[in-house]
Amino acid sequence: MLLLSTGNVAPVYICVLALLLVDKYHHGNLKDVLLKAAFRLVAKSGLDQFTLREVARRAGVSHNAPYRHFRDKDDLVAALAAEAFRQLTKRLREEMTAGATAEDRLRTAARAYLHYGLDNPTRIQVMFHASFDRQNYPEYVAAYRDALEVVMELVQACGARTDAEAETAGELIWASVHGIMELGLSGRLQHGQPEPLENLTILAVDAILAARLKK
Repeated sequence: MLLLSTGNVAPVYICVLALLLVDKYHHGNLKDVLLKAAFRLVAKSGLDQFTLREVARRAGVSHNAPYRHFRDKDDLVAALAAEAFRQLTKRLREEMTAGATAEDRLRTAARAYLHYGLDNPTRIQVMFHASFDRQNYPEYVAAYRDALEVVMELVQACGARTDAEAETAGELIWASVHGIMELGLSGRLQHGQPEPLENLTILAVDAILAARLKK
């Protein structure tokens, strides 16, 4: 037990508590706290109003705290995008287990991607439309590739004969589902509700499988 000889206990207690909080963030929680605050800020205000100072304020830390992990705004936005891709990959892998066949698992993953975008439009903005230079952020590139790899694995299981065939079909499916999702979000399709968009997604997946893999 720590015994304090001073009678001025309240200020000492506050200082000790502050040091404990700083220590907590210092040992690994600060980055997660900042990312969660940044996701909330982007969801509310978009990227235009996004600043490190405002993220720090919402996280309840000093305005200099983000610089322990991020050099600038682009660093933090790239980290957000990478985390969003990791969440997408996790969701695809969880959802695809429901399918009875390889084709069913691919359709289920495609629907999961569609709904991830429809449910999280601001994350799609961060993942695909933020202005940071993607090639400068290998963590982002790796997270993107991991998500795309899920689709390619599923295409391979559907009967792709070579890695090149799986890659081509996988990217066609990824691009098609992504296009349907983005056009659905912007109201550019005749049928913009989730169920018709799901139908379009499955039609696109089946058409690509038939064209690229079936002889």
